[in-house]
Amino acid sequence: MHIGEGRSTPRWMLAALGCMALFAALCPGCSSDRPSAESDLCSDSFNRGDFAAALEHCTAASPDHTWMAATAHYALGQFEESLAMIPSLVGGSREADGRALAGSIHADKGDFERAELELSEAVNLYRAAGRHELAAGCLYRQFYMAWERSNYREAFETARGSLQEAERAGDPGLRSQALQALFSVLYEVGDLDAASRALDLAHRVEEDSSPSARARHLLHQSAIRLGQGRYELARHASREALQLAGTIEDAALARSAALNLAEACLALGHATDAADAVAEAWKRREPEAVSAALRLYQARVHRALGKEGPAEQMLQAALVEHPATEWAWELEFELGELLAGRGEQAAAEAAFDRSAALVDELRERSAYQELKAWLAARKRRPYRALFEVQAQRGAAQAAIHTSERMRARAFLDALVESRRGDSSRDGWARVGERLSEVSTWLPSMNRTATAELKPVGSVLEGLADHHVLSYVRGLEHLWLIALSEGHPTLRPLASLEQIAPLVAESVRQPDSESARKLSELLLPVDALPSPGQRIHVVHSGLLRNIPFAALWFDGEPLVARHPIALAPSLHALLPIRHDARAEQRAVVAVDPRRNLPAAAAEGIMVAQALGVTHHEGVDATAAVVLGAKNAGLLHLAAHAGVDLGGPWIDLADQRVSAADILRERMAPRLVVLASCSSASRRHEEPWGSLATTFLASGSRHVVAALGSVDDLASRDFIRRFYQANGAHDPVLGVAQAQRASIRAGEPTSSWAPFVVMATGRTEGAR
Repeated sequence: MHIGEGRSTPRWMLAALGCMALFAALCPGCSSDRPSAESDLCSDSFNRGDFAAALEHCTAASPDHTWMAATAHYALGQFEESLAMIPSLVGGSREADGRALAGSIHADKGDFERAELELSEAVNLYRAAGRHELAAGCLYRQFYMAWERSNYREAFETARGSLQEAERAGDPGLRSQALQALFSVLYEVGDLDAASRALDLAHRVEEDSSPSARARHLLHQSAIRLGQGRYELARHASREALQLAGTIEDAALARSAALNLAEACLALGHATDAADAVAEAWKRREPEAVSAALRLYQARVHRALGKEGPAEQMLQAALVEHPATEWAWELEFELGELLAGRGEQAAAEAAFDRSAALVDELRERSAYQELKAWLAARKRRPYRALFEVQAQRGAAQAAIHTSERMRARAFLDALVESRRGDSSRDGWARVGERLSEVSTWLPSMNRTATAELKPVGSVLEGLADHHVLSYVRGLEHLWLIALSEGHPTLRPLASLEQIAPLVAESVRQPDSESARKLSELLLPVDALPSPGQRIHVVHSGLLRNIPFAALWFDGEPLVARHPIALAPSLHALLPIRHDARAEQRAVVAVDPRRNLPAAAAEGIMVAQALGVTHHEGVDATAAVVLGAKNAGLLHLAAHAGVDLGGPWIDLADQRVSAADILRERMAPRLVVLASCSSASRRHEEPWGSLATTFLASGSRHVVAALGSVDDLASRDFIRRFYQANGAHDPVLGVAQAQRASIRAGEPTSSWAPFVVMATGRTEGAR
């Protein structure tokens, strides 16, 4: 759930639910140890909420009266007096209630460590006594503490625990509350499928059918639809939420619904409707305050209506108030676009630079596992805009730094995405595993050469003997950075509007006229080296499925003239130190599910060429593959793919995922993936495929396929690759295999999908 308004329910609603959960643990009616005398003045006063009177009458030394007195002190804000009474409850019938109360007091005082200890002990006691509804309430309180501190992993686990206890208690209200909590966490970490599932389950079990509950459900639903890019559905849900919020006079909920409605209308190009929605939100603004969200949306509406002056005034007014980072980066980006449209390039560049810096701050603060995956692409817009402004003024080194910065962020975004959970009811455990694993291995990945940025001067010096074609997508154009002998040149190639249809047609028909036109755009004559020299291609996500080997140049496929290697970034090509753990052995695993007949023959052929024994069928297990983490070569021929959980490959006993590869630090020097779509991904940027997962984990070269390849064609290509000594020089081996296929007159589709992805040369390696 986004912190603030305009995306989903603000935190005030969770705070209210947190208080309700706390009250469930403190209310006498929820306890099995109710006072026996209904006329007891202490109990009567307490139940009426007259806590001052309760303190006057609760003088008896019974656990019930002591607990009620402690609770009355808490309700009156007398925390120390309340805490002083709780030790006398330890060991008695009210110990669990006392610990729950102590946990809440410590939480209110900001002592979260002591609060966790007390609440956890209360949960254990409630569970032992079979009082599951009270355990659910305490766990919800723990969820809310974790949520307030943006500790989403802990928030998820406590929300899941609250759901389990609510189900044991058979309490629909508590179940709905816990599912709403799960929705909140899943939405915040960007797992929209699982968040939608939690929201639907909450709605089904919710006993409260009031307009308020319905409005809250619709508001959450609209936030999910916005994240999914389903703007028509988002508009419908947010409009209904706004209408219901109006009938119950809930200003905060109505304001959030109105801003969600405005966002949907702007995305659909309905500026007038968006203006009406923002006006509704403006009417319901907080007294004597105008939020950054209101000003941002008002500025967007002004721009959509062509009112540049009022838009700038609104943005500047919001920035003067020093808004939260979550809104400040968007305000700066909006200001940059406005200034760029007016031709004020220097001012626009400064605004885009500030916006990108704020996004960096958000990423560092959120430790990545808390970053909304579905917002990652949107948060790359400041980098794209900054790059384009720098490139337009010819600032090559500044533009290169920005493009590399953007690619490093995309690397980490893709790793986070590779641990998406599923959206099924049984998938809550997998979602929790994802949050736990990401927080464990991602900090170390953040320190890898790919994620860390070096000064541009040292990058250019380190690549002085490379010829690199780096394609970068700006906001409006595709650019080429050609790097030769350490000297960069920048040029715009085409507008995104012009190049996108050529790319789509070229992927469908590699030999079409569109593919020839695309080749002319992507391969300027003066950007290529002399024949025979290797080319490293760092491509934009727009070109992710383009087989560069098949691009046409001077009457023949490019690979006939140059060996080609793909690289995820310039930094990834820098030399690295030799890994002392590297082994010379080769591991070959093929046809694990007995459904790739040609792969079985391929395994025998490859094993003979490498002088090793191959693993086939039931012997091609995860243990065999993961055990090759430091091998000189790993050859895999099996079914592979990419789904919502990221890339995977099927082995005899289980499916191995990207997370498994990263967790085990799989780093064979060369990985050959004779599998369909082993280089494909769901992301625009280069990271996120099975092939680049091995690169991220430490492999130097990966041979893979961009799409589907016939089983027999794959076997023939692999045979030619090893015959060309590809085991020792993968880049030249792939080129020679493709040239042999061309000479044999084989169709482009049989050889063009194969690519070799490379990172830096290993100093001291063979």
